[in-house]
Amino acid sequence: MSEIRNTVFHEVAHALAGPTAGHEEDWVSICEQLGGNARVVTAIPEVLASFENYDWIGVCPNCNYTHGNVSTPTNVWVCVSCSSTAPEKERIFRWYHQQTEVQPEHIGGDFSLEYANYLSKSV
Repeated sequence: MSEIRNTVFHEVAHALAGPTAGHEEDWVSICEQLGGNARVVTAIPEVLASFENYDWIGVCPNCNYTHGNVSTPTNVWVCVSCSSTAPEKERIFRWYHQQTEVQPEHIGGDFSLEYANYLSKSV
């Protein structure tokens, strides 16, 4: 029952925050005021399968927020959906290519260098 309640709070927070709020700060604040936990959590295998039209899928390791990409990621992504619950290093997206996780050093281009630089600066 608590999952259903939280889903209702989640969706009501979207309605109150407005169509462009996403899962960012305004939405988080409203969701928490309503009594929701403001976390966006999904089951990874099912989510990956639902993104079948995307070659690349980015997933936040902290809250499982998921984003599909048709092309290879070129920049490090840090999740904003769970920014109030975890430090940046724990919110760097993990990338999956055709449903298989790819380590940052194997993504290609300047991604691995940016990833290493980001980790050395991130708190």
